[in-house]
Amino acid sequence: MGHAQYVSTLVAAVVAGGALLAVKSYGPGSNLGSLGYFVAPLPPKGPLGPFSTQDNHGYESADQISPVVPKSYHAKRSPHLYAVQFISDSPKNLGRDDLAIRLASAGRPWPKRSLIFTAHGLAGYPVRSMTKSSVKAEFVAPLFDRPPSPWQVKVDDLRPSLPPISAYDRLTLQSLDAYRRLAGPGSLQYDPELALAAKAHARYLAENGYDAPSFHDEQRGRKDYTGAKPWDRDMAFGWPSELAGEVGIEWNQRMEPPIVIQNLIDTVYHRLDLLSDNLYREGQGTSFGRSGAMVMDLGFGYAKDLPRTVRYPYPGQVGVPIFWTDLESPDPMPGGFGKVYGYPITMDMPTAARMQGVSFSLLEGQRPLPAHVDRPNHGDMDANQAALVPYLPLPPDTVLTVRFSAEVIFQDGKEAAVHLSWQFATGGGAVSVTAIPQGGHRVRVAVASTGQGVALAGERVRIYRGRAMVASARTNRQGWAELSLPRGTGWYLAKTATGNAMAFKEDKRYG
Repeated sequence: MGHAQYVSTLVAAVVAGGALLAVKSYGPGSNLGSLGYFVAPLPPKGPLGPFSTQDNHGYESADQISPVVPKSYHAKRSPHLYAVQFISDSPKNLGRDDLAIRLASAGRPWPKRSLIFTAHGLAGYPVRSMTKSSVKAEFVAPLFDRPPSPWQVKVDDLRPSLPPISAYDRLTLQSLDAYRRLAGPGSLQYDPELALAAKAHARYLAENGYDAPSFHDEQRGRKDYTGAKPWDRDMAFGWPSELAGEVGIEWNQRMEPPIVIQNLIDTVYHRLDLLSDNLYREGQGTSFGRSGAMVMDLGFGYAKDLPRTVRYPYPGQVGVPIFWTDLESPDPMPGGFGKVYGYPITMDMPTAARMQGVSFSLLEGQRPLPAHVDRPNHGDMDANQAALVPYLPLPPDTVLTVRFSAEVIFQDGKEAAVHLSWQFATGGGAVSVTAIPQGGHRVRVAVASTGQGVALAGERVRIYRGRAMVASARTNRQGWAELSLPRGTGWYLAKTATGNAMAFKEDKRYG
């Protein structure tokens, strides 16, 4: 039988422009466990897994059956499918197993119907008429010696309207996708149900403050309460799994999406979450005032094809910031909150169950640079992740070499010695650059101080194609500039006067 594995990760705080901005998150990170996850009684979206592939990609073998039963929860939107999930088995096989789900409300059983099986392993009954009453469900699997497993769903509303994607939401996704595209994971999609949960939590923070009882937790009985934990709220508004995360920034004034994303990518734990290969949906909400916040709710699922590694800075990256102000909590640097260090380096191995004997180093030529290594299973680091933070700012305009080795036990039980080496080049300052293709041969470039969230106005930005400069502009008061590109497709580099940079590609995806 399968089981679920959940990891609570990522809490951070950032100070920007004199105002305290808290960047915090709970969630599964990129290590989602090898067997399965709970599924709320709602249909799947997009590529939500899990999947059984030819070489297994670290998940269960195809001949195992693992029913995963939802927990009881409080729904803000009426479900239209009550289901359990099976890991790595076909609907044809499941259809022979005499499975059943019994539904009842107000003590009265619902009419029996045939179980349906989706392509994503969900087995359940669709709801033809919605109800606001509490529904009790029991899963029965007699051939597997599994006793009835009841869960209960209390429904508040039938179908509240879903928010359309705004220009701010779209730019947030574009900003994050710009980084994910370079590092390897796939693009994200806007999810209106996650957006409902994020907007509800932003309202709660504005009304009750960040300590009621914390940025991510809500307290029953307070105004605008919708769920104690992020995943409770996400499931309540329609996300079909407890595999959900939340990041957020406390603010008094709105920040541009590229600056928000830069802040998160420039951390350790948040970066690992946002660059996860298993992250594929996002929704957000904002509020303003003394306890205003920008809240991003993240939806995870098992991806069909996983990269061997997700590394950042990625191999061949240029213009990397030379230092970073540590304002992240939990703190990747013991006792280092508020201090300045070299730019963080992170490593994620999605199909690994755990890594042993980790060696992680950064070299200038043949000289190792002194650094702190945040090892797997240490603090908020997952068993298949590691990070390196140099104690001193990195040398400017220099090619550096990263070396990583470990004995890796993969989730399919195989073991292998892994040895990796890659290089990146620094820029000249602690400046983060985000370049976001906008379609129509235009690109938006944002510039901010690394790790502090301060948008840099009046910064000269130049666009290069190869060695040729093709466009130039200065950033506005919000820290960004929009530039025109020459016709054609290909790779470009957005570069500041400090030599900090970000690559981007103009191709058919952007029009």
